[in-house]
Amino acid sequence: MKGFSEGIEIRCIPTETSNPKIAELLADMMDSPVLVVLEVAEAPKSMLAEEKQRSSSRVW
Repeated sequence: MKGFSEGIEIRCIPTETSNPKIAELLADMMDSPVLVVLEVAEAPKSMLAEEKQRSSSRVW
């Protein structure tokens, strides 16, 4: 996937999610398997990247 953050192009490959429906959607989009790992949803906030939202853009 390609996106932008603060004007810089970024690329990412989603490899796992805690949501089975999202895993299926991403796997179809990327033509690559995406694992369902339920424990991802229980990760402490200290392990997560800072969320920065702008009214004009959204990064996935």
